[in-house]
Amino acid sequence: MIQGTDKLIIAEYHEDLAAGIAKMWNLSRDSWGGDTSVMTEEQVKTKEENNGNITLYLALDGEEVAGYCGLSEYKEDTGSLYIPLFLNRLPGDGGIRGLAA
Repeated sequence: MIQGTDKLIIAEYHEDLAAGIAKMWNLSRDSWGGDTSVMTEEQVKTKEENNGNITLYLALDGEEVAGYCGLSEYKEDTGSLYIPLFLNRLPGDGGIRGLAA
């Protein structure tokens, strides 16, 4: 189980959190099929600049990024929004603090 604070804070993405997102994805690799590639801070910045999300919300456990949830426009239905494919939480959290995968 991940050790952390009792409370999570939901924050909108900014570039200062890119390294934490990279760390979260790297720690989550086994949960996504065991990919061996390593995500870098610069890759996260580029991806987030170009992914088309309206916004990106992150669950923060202190300074650690513990969860990821993007919000995008659903182009097939005018006025609708959706959560794209990437919804994640750190492995080991097990939904203890309200994060479910």
